[in-house]
Amino acid sequence: MANIIQFKVTGLEQLQKKFAKLDKVTQEEVVEEIVSFGQDVALKAKGRAPKDLGYLAQSTNARPIINGVEIFSNAEYAPYVEFGTGAKVNVPQGLEQYAMQFKGKGVKQVNLKARPFFFNSFFEERPKLLKRIKDLLKL
Repeated sequence: MANIIQFKVTGLEQLQKKFAKLDKVTQEEVVEEIVSFGQDVALKAKGRAPKDLGYLAQSTNARPIINGVEIFSNAEYAPYVEFGTGAKVNVPQGLEQYAMQFKGKGVKQVNLKARPFFFNSFFEERPKLLKRIKDLLKL
């Protein structure tokens, strides 16, 4: 089961309207930047993933989708590495709702410290993407 980053984006309708007004070549260039961003995030996350057996890094990837990119990890335990478990959970602000879906049932107590690799890569690369798109659109 892939763990896919999904965010609620406000103002998406207005952004889609503006995107639709761009010429086809510019639309393709924006999508290329987004796909490149996803690949950069996945590469950075792979480099940061704990290397116990290497599966976590190997299972972290990005793939193009219609007008965007999907960044994911196929390792079912990726969120537990990212956020920690038990008393050692560390969820960055803004990711609480996403992280809640991985909350355990309290059947057994396992305390593993958070070893972030995925979301910190995403948040570091995001300003670079925004700058590249602004430069592309000359905003």
